Parts: sequence; structure tokens; C-alpha cells
Amino acid sequence: MLRFDQRESGVKRMVIMGCDGLASSIATSLSEQGHMVHILDLNSEAFDRLPRGKIEDHHIVPIIGDGTRQQDLRRASIEEADVFMALSEVDARNALAVQMARHLYEVPT
Repeated sequence: MLRFDQRESGVKRMVIMGCDGLASSIATSLSEQGHMVHILDLNSEAFDRLPRGKIEDHHIVPIIGDGTRQQDLRRASIEEADVFMALSEVDARNALAVQMARHLYEVPT
């Protein structure tokens, strides 16, 4: 029911792999537009780029993990995601993660 209500109101659930400068800017912008963002990174210090207020109000949920591992994707609520973005610094990891999101979890975008 929650997912239906979000779509009706235009709010989407986003999962982002990677939290470098670009990814943190995108996550911040999306959360300011009202979207829910779960962001995965292997390095917890990468989350220091994210605005504390958005984390505290749960508009951005940082998760230490690898977007190429199914258990980490599930912890990031990939099954509920409307959009998946692979923005790590490694193209091969990005390609694998996107294929997993599309084919294993049927993320629409």
C-alpha cells in the first residue's frame, strides 16, 4: 500500500550505489524533491558528504554495503525501489549492479 501511495504522490524510492561527490549531490537533490533515497557504499566515511538533517529525518538512508551483493541490495530495500543508480568509481561494478537490479529485482528504472 505504501508503494502505491508514493507513486500516486510522485514520491519514488531510490537506491544509489556509491557515495562519492556526484552520488551524494544527486542523493541530496532527490531527497530535497521529497524522494526516499537509500545509498550504499563500502566506506562509511563516504557518508560524511551527506546532509545530517536528511539522514536524521530518514529521507536519506546510508547503508554500508556493496551494490553487487544480493544481501546488501536487499538491506537497501531494492525490492521496493522505483529507481536504481550505480554511481561507483568502477564501471564493471556499476554494470553488474545495474544488471542485478534490472533482472533479479525488476527495478523499473
